[in-house]
Amino acid sequence: MFYSFIKTPVIIATFSGMFLQKIGCVGVFERNIILSAFMETVKLLSLLTIPMISLIIGYEIKFKRENLKVAILTVLLRNLLLVLLGLIINNFIFMKISHLDRLFQVALMTMFILPPPFIIPLYMKDDDNENKWFVSNVLAINTVSAIVLYVFIVSAYIRV
Repeated sequence: MFYSFIKTPVIIATFSGMFLQKIGCVGVFERNIILSAFMETVKLLSLLTIPMISLIIGYEIKFKRENLKVAILTVLLRNLLLVLLGLIINNFIFMKISHLDRLFQVALMTMFILPPPFIIPLYMKDDDNENKWFVSNVLAINTVSAIVLYVFIVSAYIRV
């Protein structure tokens, strides 16, 4: 499993970028016109990452009644546990010990309600369709629930 993680293109690109940054190759890319054009192309392509991941998630979503019930229960349980954990941390650490502003409390609650990373289905085995569908459904439902929860959290914490 570790080997399959290490050989994914995202991990290879991340470690290659960190290595090139450490040895100082970024300056070479900035000074050379061809390499600079390559870097600009990569920057433009990087803007497409989120829309491409969203397309992949949308393509993977297969709503079935039995899958939908389990996915909704998973999202409800996850959100319930994370909101409770966020409230406990807000009340006991942020308010009583640290005396932090309400903005920090909203930030913590926002962090806890955000959906899991959308890239998860990309790292799953190609032949594991049932779990891919489940994860994609959970991500889609969790995104909608996060928007709804965010409205409630902001209205509860931010007072005009």
